[in-house]
Amino acid sequence: YSSSFTVPGGTSNGNYRMRILADWYDSVPDPCFFDPAYYRGEAEDYTLTVSPPPACTTPTAQPTALSVTPTDTTITGSFTAASPAPDSYLVLCSTNSTAPPTGPVDGTTYTASSTFMSGSNIDSGYYVIDNDDNTSISVTGLSPSTTYYFYIYFTTVVAQF
Repeated sequence: YSSSFTVPGGTSNGNYRMRILADWYDSVPDPCFFDPAYYRGEAEDYTLTVSPPPACTTPTAQPTALSVTPTDTTITGSFTAASPAPDSYLVLCSTNSTAPPTGPVDGTTYTASSTFMSGSNIDSGYYVIDNDDNTSISVTGLSPSTTYYFYIYFTTVVAQF
């Protein structure tokens, strides 16, 4: 038999005693009374330790070696992962030659689209084209003879307990 439980959000850090009681004849047994003479199941006591989530680890290097292959209206490419690898990469595409003045904002959910100008617009003119953990990119809907710039950010996910 197996089961699971959820620790309620906001539970304070610390140790908690937990009794698991299985009674073959009672679906809601009294946790304070268990008579092993009846041989109807078993009881086990555990200590549950609630602790804060580990701190996020910032990669010590940025992604490098962006390599792209353009066609008239599409660009595909890849880059070398940062080390250690982050949870995901947020890739922006723009016709602006300088990095976004503000850049991505912590705690914001961005929508990615491989069609240029269809994903989230960051800092007016910087569009999210990819937001995942792989190192390949592809963007369509581009105009011929236009220069495009890519900006790659790493992201980490904060565990919610």
